[in-house]
Amino acid sequence: MEDTLILELKAVDVLLPIHQAQLLTYLRLSGKQVGILINFNVELLKLGTKRMVARILRALRDLRGESEDRPSTRSAGQRVSGNNGTETSDVVA
Repeated sequence: MEDTLILELKAVDVLLPIHQAQLLTYLRLSGKQVGILINFNVELLKLGTKRMVARILRALRDLRGESEDRPSTRSAGQRVSGNNGTETSDVVA
């Protein structure tokens, strides 16, 4: 289904790059395009939410001529507005 996503739920002090890599791995293995990483150990839930889009990662690699095995050099953290007016981070690692 195209309208499904993967949720990765955490309750950690700090979200680490390994947590993002874990969600990206789930996206690649499942063939899903969108995943959300949520850390419940924050004061405001929107501060612990990261949205990750796999197709953007693939498209950027295609444009650069990179293989999926080689990590991208693009930095993460582009801010976008959510449907309810909150901000989330689109992460492309």
